[in-house]
This record gives sequence, C-alpha cells and structure tokens, in this order.
Amino acid sequence: MRTLIISLILSLLIPLLLSPPVTGEEMTRKERMQNYVFLGRVYEQMGNTKKAIDAYEQALIIIPTDIGAREKLARLYQKGGLTNDAISAYSALIEINPGNISYHLELARAYEKNGDDEEVISECRYILSSASNDWELSSARSLLIKAYSRLGQLDQLIPEIEKSIEAEPKKIDNYLYLAEVYKKNGRPEEMLKTYRQALALSPQNTDLFWKVANSLIKEKKFPEAITILEKLVKLRPGDSTYCYNLGRCYFESQEPEPEKAITLWDTFQAENATIEPHFYYSTGCMYRNYKLYDRSLAQLKKSYQLSDDSIRYLGAIAQTYEEMGDDKNATETYLKVMLDSDTDDWVNWAQDRLIRIYKRRDELGELAALIEGILNNDRKGGSDAEEE
Repeated sequence: MRTLIISLILSLLIPLLLSPPVTGEEMTRKERMQNYVFLGRVYEQMGNTKKAIDAYEQALIIIPTDIGAREKLARLYQKGGLTNDAISAYSALIEINPGNISYHLELARAYEKNGDDEEVISECRYILSSASNDWELSSARSLLIKAYSRLGQLDQLIPEIEKSIEAEPKKIDNYLYLAEVYKKNGRPEEMLKTYRQALALSPQNTDLFWKVANSLIKEKKFPEAITILEKLVKLRPGDSTYCYNLGRCYFESQEPEPEKAITLWDTFQAENATIEPHFYYSTGCMYRNYKLYDRSLAQLKKSYQLSDDSIRYLGAIAQTYEEMGDDKNATETYLKVMLDSDTDDWVNWAQDRLIRIYKRRDELGELAALIEGILNNDRKGGSDAEEE
C-alpha cells in the first residue's frame, strides 16, 4: 500500500491536485489485491457496478482465499438488487464459516427481498438460537416479526413469546420481544404495558433498567428513556454509559436540550478522575453530529491519547476534520490510519473515506486512473513476491 499512499500524498496534499503515480516500487500480491479492492470501491461510488465486480473478481484471482473481497461481492449483489446472486454468495460464505451470524442476517435480508418469508423465518430462528450479541438478536427478531406480519400471522408469535415469559419470567429480552410485536401490530398501549412489566420486575436492578432504557432509545422514545436514565445516573453516578446515554437523549429528544447534555458531561468529567476512553469517543461523535466541532475534536483527541485502540479514535478525528471541510487534515489523518493499521478492515475503511473526499471534489475518475497507473507500473515490474 505504500506506493499508493505516496501517490495520494502527492496528489492530494501537495498541492491538493492529482499528480502522476510514483514508480519504482513493486507491490506484494497482498498489496496488489488491496488495490484492486480499492479500485472496486471507487467504481462502486461512481455507480459502475460492472467494473466494481470485475475489480473484486480480479482481487480474488490474485488471492482466492480473501474473505473480504468475497464479502464485498456479496454486499454489492445485495445492494444492487441482484437477489439471487446475493443468496448464492451469502450461502457460500455460510458454507465457509457457518457460525458467522452476520452472513445469516444478510441471507435473511436477501430472502426477504426475494419474498421468501419461510426462508427468512428459518434463518432468523437459527440466529435467535445461536447468537449472543444484542444487536444481532434484535435484528433477527425485527426480521422475524416483519416476515410473520407479511404472512398475516403476527398474532401467532404472541402466545409463543408469552410461553417463553412464563418459563423464564425474569428474562427481560422476552418482554422487549413481545413489546416489539405489539408495536408492529399497532397496539401501543400493550407495548408500553409490557415495558412497565419489565421495569416492575426488579426496581433496583440497574442492568434491567438499562436494557429497558436502551430499548426505548432504539424506539426513539427519548422522554421515557430520560426518566429512566436520570434514575440510573443517580443510582450509579460514576457509570459513563448511563451518563453518556442520558446526554444523548437530551440531544436527540423532540425538544432537544443540548445545554443539559453539555453540563452533564462536563460535570461528569470534572467529578471523575478515571474515565474510559470510550466516553470521550462517544461524546465526541455526538458533538460532531450536532456540528459542535471544537468540542468534538477535544473529546476525540482525549480518547486517542488515552486508548490503546488508537486507529478507531484516529479515524473519528479524521471524520470530524472531513465534516468541517478541512480536506488537508482529513486526508492526512485518513492516510495515517492506512499507514498505522495492520488490518485490512481499517485499510478498506480509510480507502472508503478517501473515496468520499474525491467524490465530493468530482475527481473519482482521476483517482481510478491513478490506481490503474500504479497497478500498470507494478505489472511492468513483474513482481510476484509474497509477503514474508
């Protein structure tokens, strides 16, 4: 990737205009494969699906075992409405890694687009029996509820969930699941009643209160979530998760109260000597969402200084620079992410953001030509060297 990075620095930073690619340095197979993936992402942004697919396929010719390129092809099929291809692609990925819940989720979504609700139900029931991640479970429940709703059989889920509640009356997830069914069925009173039942189970159980509050946040019922979170903050004043989410609700409520959030977070920082980097990261991202860029950068830079997970926080700083319209600092920081990262995911992520900058400047064609020039120069060198 270093050849590409040098070219990008020359092209975008000095003096923010595209220049011919640097020659003389050969790429490894992995670097060449990454550049084809990068090229595919550029073509995706240009709306050229065929060339994007061709580039990803070329990446797989170089390294057939690269899962990332296969995932990108599957995602492109899904995004482009090539439902049968998406089903085949995700089914193949599941054969390679049957325990990957995200593949099952995407396969369920592909079946949903194909109108095959029975297969959606099958995949979702597998996820519900196998997953442990709250987001994955929540996504599967939502897909399952929609599938039953389309089949006109949503009421069939209610006795099933009620039976689960009867068997495990203290398991909060079942109440949240039932509340979601009531919501989809247009029964808001029953939904709120179910939430209250969950809250009444254990009035001093902060974990339980948090799960209900978090569910209300997902439903964008911020006033109700605020009532619960204010209690949680009083019960656990040193808990950064509760403090952050209360401030978030102040920001995102239908009648926003940003000053309350700012005061809450400033007070929390003043009163707590040891704060997890994630608090600074989360508040920095929220400030960025509401264009409070100075506060955003201050919080994100604290998270970067304090955390071992430096790439993630460095990326957030780059995003803030980008939203501020500071192309120079944004580009420098995205390139630093690419240089410092030792994982393909972060390299791809930084590529995506650089693509976005070029797209905004209407220079994607020039970026594609730049990458193709680098690849052509590499082919002339004839190197098939493997990484050590």
